[in-house]
Amino acid sequence: MKELEITVSDGYAPRGRNLHVRREWQGVTVEFFRFVGHQGYDFKLESPSNYVACHDMTLSDGEANFDIVGDVNRRDLTDTLSFLPAGIGSRGWAEMDGENSFTAVHFDCGPEGEQTALANVAPSIYFADAVAQNTIMKLGMIARGEAPGSAIYVETLVQQLQMELGRSLRGVQAAGRAPANLAQTQLHRLLEYIEVRIAEDISLSDLAALAGLSRFHFLRIFKNTVGTTPHQYVLRRRLELAKTLLADGDLPIQAIAARAGFTSAVHFSRAFQQRVGVSAREYRKQVR
Repeated sequence: MKELEITVSDGYAPRGRNLHVRREWQGVTVEFFRFVGHQGYDFKLESPSNYVACHDMTLSDGEANFDIVGDVNRRDLTDTLSFLPAGIGSRGWAEMDGENSFTAVHFDCGPEGEQTALANVAPSIYFADAVAQNTIMKLGMIARGEAPGSAIYVETLVQQLQMELGRSLRGVQAAGRAPANLAQTQLHRLLEYIEVRIAEDISLSDLAALAGLSRFHFLRIFKNTVGTTPHQYVLRRRLELAKTLLADGDLPIQAIAARAGFTSAVHFSRAFQQRVGVSAREYRKQVR
């Protein structure tokens, strides 16, 4: 998976005033770019992965060329998205003033049947979709460290994003037919796997592979069977474990967060407060 190449032009504000954050998960890369002051840059994208960007930018000048689409020159890119299927590239340059930013998501095509929501979808440049934009912004916040993001949550957001883009760009609701429920042997194996690895960063890919399904189908079938998404189920089990540890021992909050699989004590405290209604410390007092 190749990242977007951005080269800040000479003669503009120092590079130190800008920000580039890049984070990778299995099959997913999220990048965030922020430019401050009088700026100019050249860009080039050649990637075997699907690519979508959310722009919050107003250009003073620039040129852009996209494979198949051709030249697309627009100055006000605020609240617009651009989708390029795998193998479709772009190149150009931009100049701007003030503060401008964009978030880019690269995601692998995956095995056959995994991304049917975007199969044969044509590139689309500078279109509006508030729902997909919100999902991309969530991924950007996770990449910048402003929100917690486990592997299973990030992969779930990316699968959700694909469905949102499919609906937006060609009206796709769902693709392919799949069994309504997991077999009991599949479900037992999955739930046991989650319990044994509850303290680890469980990924959607691993769960789907264990069930012998693509991530696309696994998300729907798991929810049909259990009544909640894999991410929500794992989060619920982590909070239930944390409740037990709070009631039965004197472990510090940070240790309980780690044992229950939370990325940090802050993430744990926020999730516990939101879903239980009281802080972890207050809960401990109530059940003692």
